[in-house]
Amino acid sequence: MPEAVGIGGFITGKCTGKAVVIKSYEDLKRVKKGDIIVAYTTDPNYDIAFEDACAVVVEKGNIFSHSVIASRDLKARKGIDVVVVVGVKDITKHIQDGMNVTVEVSQPTRPAKVIW
Repeated sequence: MPEAVGIGGFITGKCTGKAVVIKSYEDLKRVKKGDIIVAYTTDPNYDIAFEDACAVVVEKGNIFSHSVIASRDLKARKGIDVVVVVGVKDITKHIQDGMNVTVEVSQPTRPAKVIW
C-alpha cells in the first residue's frame, strides 16, 4: 500500500475512513461522520466539517497551521478528536475521493503516516 509522511498535530490516534478531497468550499458539504478531509490547506471555513471528520490531511502547513490549531481547539471545546497530518507533499494528487485512507499520529508534532 502506498504511504506518505507528514508532521502530526497535537491529537494522537489512528483512523481509517473515506477520503473527501476538498477543492472548493462547496466540497465541504460532502464531509460525513468518519470521513477524512484531504486538502491543500485549511482555513476557518473548514471548521464545521472538522466536527464530522476523523482526520484531516493537508499538503501545506506546520504545527502552527489552522488545521492543527482547529483540531486542538475542537478537542478542548467539545471533546472531539480529529487527527491531523500537515506538510504531506502532493497528497491531493495521490488520493482521490472515496479512497480508503488510514491516518496515524503516534506522537504529537512528530512524523506521521498517511496510507492509502
